[in-house]
Amino acid sequence: MALRGPVRAEVRRSSFALLKKLADPGEDLKGGFERLARALKTSGETADIQFDIVEGRTTHHWHVALRQKSATATNQVAHRPDVRLIVAKKTWQQVAVGELSPLDAFLSGQMRFRGDVETANRIYRKLAGRGVTEIPLSRRS
Repeated sequence: MALRGPVRAEVRRSSFALLKKLADPGEDLKGGFERLARALKTSGETADIQFDIVEGRTTHHWHVALRQKSATATNQVAHRPDVRLIVAKKTWQQVAVGELSPLDAFLSGQMRFRGDVETANRIYRKLAGRGVTEIPLSRRS
């Protein structure tokens, strides 16, 4: 049976929260990670977050160190990170400018995660705008 008339494509809208704007389009990684550190400076968290940003055959390593009242971002590998995110540069830029939810990137296989889930969830909630910040793992009646 042939379809007749125009075919309307469904556009999937995410209900997962986008991050607050961490970078401007075209901004370099350094500026975005420095803005990320400033946004988490007063979070009260103590954690080391490793970002592995893949660009072709090159991987850029960024370490965001969170301490009780400070946060720093450095272009280096973290020793024993609590959370590690592996993501393509293009995908990270979409997340950082607020076009793509980190959870959507993870669920679609565009971002990989290793480490402490609870720490990652707390940090995500501190950086998120409106929307769902956790994946519902079970239904409650």
